[in-house]
Amino acid sequence: MTYANMSASITRPTADRYHALLFVGVCNRERYVLSLNRWTNLLNQMYGYPLANIRILVGTYSGWASMVTGTDVTYNATRAQLDTALADYAAGGAHALGANDNLFIFTYNHGGNDADSLGSYLCCENFTTKYYASDLATRIGAIHCRQIVLFAAQCESGGFVDPFIDALWTGTRGAVIAASRADEDTQEAVSDKLFASAFNGRMVQNPLDDNIDLGITGEGSTMYTIPGYHTNRVDWGPTGVISTREAFNWVYDHYVNHIHSNPTYAWITEEPLYRQKDWMEADQPLHIRLGEPDLVLQDCAADTGEEPSTCANPWQSPDVYPDNTDQFPTTGPNEYVPAHENRFFVRTANRGTAPSDDVWRVLEVRGLGFTGGPVGPPRIDRAIETVATETASARLRPGRAHSQYQRILIGGDFGHGCISAAAFSGVDQMSHGLWNIVPDNDQAQCNLDPASVSGSVPVDSSDTNSNAGTIIRTIPVFTPEGGTFELRIGEPDKKLPVKILAKQTKLALRKGQRGEFRLEIQVAPKTPDGLEGRHSVAIIRNKKIVGGVTFQIKVATASARIFVHDNRGQDVPKATVELRHPGDPRILTAVTDGKGIASFGPLNPGFYFAGIKGERAAPVRIHIVAGKDNSIKIEKEGR
Repeated sequence: MTYANMSASITRPTADRYHALLFVGVCNRERYVLSLNRWTNLLNQMYGYPLANIRILVGTYSGWASMVTGTDVTYNATRAQLDTALADYAAGGAHALGANDNLFIFTYNHGGNDADSLGSYLCCENFTTKYYASDLATRIGAIHCRQIVLFAAQCESGGFVDPFIDALWTGTRGAVIAASRADEDTQEAVSDKLFASAFNGRMVQNPLDDNIDLGITGEGSTMYTIPGYHTNRVDWGPTGVISTREAFNWVYDHYVNHIHSNPTYAWITEEPLYRQKDWMEADQPLHIRLGEPDLVLQDCAADTGEEPSTCANPWQSPDVYPDNTDQFPTTGPNEYVPAHENRFFVRTANRGTAPSDDVWRVLEVRGLGFTGGPVGPPRIDRAIETVATETASARLRPGRAHSQYQRILIGGDFGHGCISAAAFSGVDQMSHGLWNIVPDNDQAQCNLDPASVSGSVPVDSSDTNSNAGTIIRTIPVFTPEGGTFELRIGEPDKKLPVKILAKQTKLALRKGQRGEFRLEIQVAPKTPDGLEGRHSVAIIRNKKIVGGVTFQIKVATASARIFVHDNRGQDVPKATVELRHPGDPRILTAVTDGKGIASFGPLNPGFYFAGIKGERAAPVRIHIVAGKDNSIKIEKEGR
């Protein structure tokens, strides 16, 4: 199964949480410009950084290609402008960052290390104008945000490692990666491509990656000589995202252990360095990362992914529904099959700022009707994506969604059911209160209650073998704490005006007590077949929606014939046959004629159970469909 597109309703985060500053001091090679563009695309397309939050400073610009449109660019940037750009992120600055903001800094091309103990520096404007590690540290210490990551790719960049980490504010976590020690030159074309590929999680392996790390640099080694060209994922946690530490480990392994000691690459002498500020969350060591996933299961088709969801009917998720058309071609959307292993579809989108290799989904189906209660254990499955005929570890990229099918058995006596689903990444998936669904991005539910009602044939109210024109449904209510529940009936669908009646609209329940609302859905006689619409009811407690049902109502007229025979195959006349829909308390009856046939109709389409009155044999299931000859045979006991 291929990727399904993310719903058009879902938006990418627009809050200024992720920022980047990319700096090239002496831009005397075209590859520096091309690298800046590739890093911009990587941060924007892979990690979701808004283009407006990516600031680029290009020194001594020689008219190479322009930067990516939409970014904040300073051409012919000076040392003073670099210092001002960093100062802008501090309190009171033009781009002041707060407690929830993240900053990524990339310094590139030329650098050095003075013998006079001033240490490593960046070349600015020319090879004699210097911006020292101590200058950077002063500015870093004044930026009070959630996280700062520095990647220094210039020569002698190792001298920036300790000053950067030591300068971080007490409440700011951070990490630094240097392309070489403080006494080594670097091959920027190689280090840039390696680090970009590590942050991307894999080298180019499919078309989705072509615009990110294919040709990161315009000069230097060709693609096939880059170590790790065929390497797969680097999320070794797995935590759901590629941390800066994991990216460094990937680079170090391939760059040092496999290339540094290889005579073929004798010209590569640098040794990458890494340091991370110790940081703990929930008593666990935390790895710094460039972005984070934000998984979305829509509460309704209009759900944008913002929290809390503003959906009026948050129990009809378009991302969670059964699909049984493989074995029951006539079933419609959100229609489940009693006493059958149903196939369920779960779609998850990622509106976050990082891809995720670690997506877990929990699915539970609940049947509410004659017996109620949960159906089977919750299912936990590692998410997968299917590309052509191959199945690979999932990589849920920002802006993409994928699907998954599962089969769960549902018993035969449920008149109403609902699917509860949740998607997690990098967390303890069982720690969430899944079954108290709230308007939250990673949780959703979908009611399984397609209400098919006949309307084209007038029915006399005295008929006992027809349920046409009216659907009866019950909504169970249980409260562990006690309280008053109110039933709120929504506005009728203009496509299909119906009446929804309830004898009782309020329930006052004590702690642990159960109750139910009983609904009657009515269509006018002679309403033509083929019309369909939706109608919703909500359950309110303390002015908040705590549950409800959205009925997908279809008008279609059906009928059925039940053939009764004895154990010798002979027709049985004058036998009373009962027909029951699991969601309707009414029992329809008909007496067999001389040929042993009991005729029922007109009927609301759906799944029914037929049996002979007074007998102990289990009822026989029949799927009654409009426009078809719906017939079954049942055997009468004792003859």
